[in-house]
Amino acid sequence: MNLKPAIGAGKNGEGGIRTLDRVAPIQHFQCCAFDHSATSPKALADANVAGHSRRPNMRPTHRITIHWRQGGRTISHEVAEGDYILRSFEEQGDPLPFSCRNGCCTACAVRVLSGKIDQHEAMGLSKELIAKGYGLLCVAKAIGPLEAETQDEDEVYELQFGRAFERRRFLPGIPT
Repeated sequence: MNLKPAIGAGKNGEGGIRTLDRVAPIQHFQCCAFDHSATSPKALADANVAGHSRRPNMRPTHRITIHWRQGGRTISHEVAEGDYILRSFEEQGDPLPFSCRNGCCTACAVRVLSGKIDQHEAMGLSKELIAKGYGLLCVAKAIGPLEAETQDEDEVYELQFGRAFERRRFLPGIPT
């Protein structure tokens, strides 16, 4: 890299203030605290590698496809890694079913067809249902490509809680 003085005439009659491509990246960063190397032509050319978007200063994105049975639609969007899927779809103009937004109910339940989601905040699903591929979109974060299908709320609620209510013995005098 050419680190000649910034002002003055150089070889070939060049003069004036040096442009960013002639300044060492660390030198420019110390000046204005912005690293322009992420927006260099090479960085922009590398913007999409192996199916992951690597935009400057942004997280990778993943293709999330939801088959919305109740709406009769299939919707796909790119969702940034670590972002909540439900919120991202809403921000991109495609709201999906939900109720609590806390991972407690089953209004936003899906069955994962392929891929994985981070749903460690999902309190409304047992470990057994999660192991069978169920998820809750309101607390599901994108961690890779995903294809999922919405479920009927009552169907998942029954799987989650139905057996517990069937086994429960009620005390005399308590309305059932």
